[in-house]
Formats: sequence, C-alpha cells, structure tokens
Amino acid sequence: YFSLYRLAMSLVFATLIGVPLGIMSVRLPKFGALFEPLVYFTYPIPKIALLPVIMLLAGLGNASKIITITLIIVFQIIIGVRDAVKQIPPTMYQVLDVLAADRWQTFVNVTGPASLAGFFSALKIALGTAIATLFFTEMYGTQYGMGYYIMDQWNRLDYLAM
Repeated sequence: YFSLYRLAMSLVFATLIGVPLGIMSVRLPKFGALFEPLVYFTYPIPKIALLPVIMLLAGLGNASKIITITLIIVFQIIIGVRDAVKQIPPTMYQVLDVLAADRWQTFVNVTGPASLAGFFSALKIALGTAIATLFFTEMYGTQYGMGYYIMDQWNRLDYLAM
C-alpha cells in the first residue's frame, strides 16, 4: 500500500509538472529557448545521488521519497511530451488560426489529442523508472514498502520471501 501510494503520487506530480512544461517549451519559443538548455543540462545528472539531501530537507517520511521519484521521472515526461508536440504538423495549427481559435481551443482540439501518444509512451517509460527508483528510496529511512521488504528479507537470507 505504501509503495503504491508513493508511486501514484510521484506519477501524478510528474505529470502535472511535466506535461505543461513540455507543451510550453514548444508552443512558447522564448520559454523553450530558456528552458531547453536547463533540461539538457540537468537531465543526465544522477538525481538518486540527491536522495540524502532530499531526506535531510524533506524528512524521512513519504515526502522525500515522492520528491525523489518525481524529480527523476519528470524529465522523461517533459521530453516525451515535448517531442510529441514538435511532431504536430504546422497545418493543424494553421487551420485553427484561420478559425480564430484561442489557445485553449487549440490545446483541446490539436495539441492535447495529438500529444497523447507521446505522453502515454513517456508515462510507460517513467513507470518502469519510478518502480526502480522506488526500490532505492524505500531502502533508506523507512519501515514500510517494497524496497524495505525486499532488503529486510535479503538481510534475513529468506530468498523465497524476497
């Protein structure tokens, strides 16, 4: 139950952060010019190394684990959504420009539906990464969850339960 909660909250937060940033980095060129170098610079940094610092700042509870997992998977969602939005043909937007559609209508009718495949693909990859990260985050400073259970059984040499 604890692991599922941490995993679900991390995916929700990463989606709420990553989808708008991925869309804005393409649809707003000035924002993209400032934001893309930041993504390229910080994406390869191994963020699991920040776990001790995050645990010091956020405590040993769920918050530190959710923050760490979110921090790791949000980049995959940003990049997946950004690439999906970049692949939308300009003629799709030109049709709505002729019809004098506002930004919300453009999002609802073109950007949102056209980027769903890229979003779900990124979410699938992020889920696998999140599960692996969840194991590492639950190994430290907790007595509940999948990572704790696996490490506890490993220390007891109970391989069948592990």
